[in-house]
Amino acid sequence: MNMTILYTLEKLRTPFLNYLLLGITHAGSEAAAALIVFVLYWCVSKKAGLFVLANCLIGSGCNQIVKLLCHVPRPFVKYGDFSLVEQARSTTGGFSFPSGHTQNVTSLYGSIAVSFRKKWVRICCAVMIALVAFSRLYLGAHYPTDVLGGFGVGLVILLVLTPVYQKAEEHPSLFSVLLGTAGALMIAALLMFEYGPWKAILEGQAEPEVLADMLKGIGICAGCALAAAVSEPIERTYVRFDTHAVWWAQILKTALGMALIAALALVLKYPAEAILGKNSLAYVPRFFVPVVFGMCVWPMTFRWFAGIQSGK
Repeated sequence: MNMTILYTLEKLRTPFLNYLLLGITHAGSEAAAALIVFVLYWCVSKKAGLFVLANCLIGSGCNQIVKLLCHVPRPFVKYGDFSLVEQARSTTGGFSFPSGHTQNVTSLYGSIAVSFRKKWVRICCAVMIALVAFSRLYLGAHYPTDVLGGFGVGLVILLVLTPVYQKAEEHPSLFSVLLGTAGALMIAALLMFEYGPWKAILEGQAEPEVLADMLKGIGICAGCALAAAVSEPIERTYVRFDTHAVWWAQILKTALGMALIAALALVLKYPAEAILGKNSLAYVPRFFVPVVFGMCVWPMTFRWFAGIQSGK
């Protein structure tokens, strides 16, 4: 049934739909999630931003771990007569089950829907989840069961974390504890896959670059989660920035902030690899520092951005 659906969609492909669905699938990428998280955290609501961040990081980390445990090959890898839309190849790193893009959008837009109860917001979030999930099938990147699995895991994580969001005002340290615990567990999993007994098993299941891509994902999530765990109480106690500013100042502070975060992640590649070597553990400090900067250091400038509107 998996392949019957995929073969049917393969026959419906056209150049226009290929590019349209490729554009839609990027809404489930890590880059899109990072941008939306920081826009929410810096410009809309710190509480909502933390909730979305926790869902995305924990969801993405779990996704990579489950993929490594299940090691299901992609449909275009297993079936020689089935083709992937070639432009989507860059979105197909790692194993197939569960779908990372589907889980990402479920975590991202699902947590936005929980945070903002307006009907139109929830409808838009549901549509985005459905469109990205369908795009993964159309492009040939996943089986239908992968998409269902990604949606299911993302939904379970969302349901588990929603009570934390609801109690965040009463217990503000919950996000920090949750993200710190998640980051530590991800590092433990990373060590198991990188150096433990699972390494030999996985090396026989996929190419080295495929395994490296998934281990990289766990390392990034671990570094970001630990950074958020450290940054949240520091910001809440000492920085206490305000999210309000005139609209064009919001755009400016977001654009500059994201550029600086990206630059830090790029520059830190070399010292991280020099100290820890070219392995997945190097991604932990490489992404720890930029997230701390984004959550604690860059927000110190927001009083200036808010003052633009009032002329102060």
